[in-house]
Amino acid sequence: MPPLSRAAWTLANLLLGILPSFLFFVWIERNAALPFLPVELGWPWIRLETEPLALLIAWNFGLIAAFGFVHSALAQRPAQRALARWVPAQAVRTVYVVVTGVSLTAVMGLWQHTGRVVWVLPLPSLPLNVLSIAVFWGFLLVALKMLTRFGASEFVGLRQLGLSAREIGRTEGNPVLNKTGLYGLVRHPIYSFTGAAIVLAPVMSLDRAIAALAMGAYLAIGVPIEERKLISLFGRSYEDYRKRVPAVIPRLRSLLGSTVRRSHSHRR
Repeated sequence: MPPLSRAAWTLANLLLGILPSFLFFVWIERNAALPFLPVELGWPWIRLETEPLALLIAWNFGLIAAFGFVHSALAQRPAQRALARWVPAQAVRTVYVVVTGVSLTAVMGLWQHTGRVVWVLPLPSLPLNVLSIAVFWGFLLVALKMLTRFGASEFVGLRQLGLSAREIGRTEGNPVLNKTGLYGLVRHPIYSFTGAAIVLAPVMSLDRAIAALAMGAYLAIGVPIEERKLISLFGRSYEDYRKRVPAVIPRLRSLLGSTVRRSHSHRR
């Protein structure tokens, strides 16, 4: 890829893909709000505040569902092969990341705030905010650390931009089936930690709860689709693994057993 094209694709990836995706997580932690940006960007682009609460909930749920549909559809091999006819092979993943970022921006820009709170811990404002930030980003940093083991730059499409067309390999999945550590408790621990970051909140607005439920519904559909690729990669080995280990939520017995084993290990 020529240097100028690579620079343009990299800039698009960073500004339209990675940055909006990061801001979406900030938006989630702030209970579906971003300081200052909504005013400058004119959010929400459509105002339905006079409509019944049930319609607002359905609208917001539908936004996440629409994002999930686009996100999953574009991750499929036929869609990626179609993209490769229109953009350089090195930029296919970047297009996926950019579409993700643009879609998440649309979710935030079209979101209708309900103004309701599901729960809030009885703490002063400052400790509440510190606790919220610490818990949310603590879980997300664990998920990010796990992601870096599989090549974070490749995951976001930046590494591919520096390769030749011949060096571009498959764009999904990991060539090694990991069954140890956290992968012995759940098949998708990155989803587990991300979900924990969203759900284990000292302040849970109805907006955040809607996003959490919608994302859970998306995972219920998206994980089986994703695992079709893993079965095609690893065959019977993955099918046996899937029977033994839950997808996202660990079994209590396995979790307790892992804690006990770690405790014995530390004593030695």
